[in-house]
Amino acid sequence: MRLFEPSAVSFCCSCSRERTRAALASLGRAEIEELLEELGSITMDCEFCNQQYRFARADMEDVLGGAGPCNSALIATLGDIRRIYSQTISHNAVILT
Repeated sequence: MRLFEPSAVSFCCSCSRERTRAALASLGRAEIEELLEELGSITMDCEFCNQQYRFARADMEDVLGGAGPCNSALIATLGDIRRIYSQTISHNAVILT
């Protein structure tokens, strides 16, 4: 048996508001408009660290105004956002307005 020196264990998530917004922007203008009309704002949760990001219409104006798509390593679908929204409401973690 060989023992190694102990090392510190740390948790680090690479999510950010900017990366999450870029993933949301990849949905396209029509789907973002539909979500904003239906929900008032869009909330996305990181499934790794549980950080929550909320985006209002003002946060998405450049996308809604016709700017090009953002490049991102994150991919989101309308189904993902609705599933996250449903889970959030079912756990009473947040109420979207």
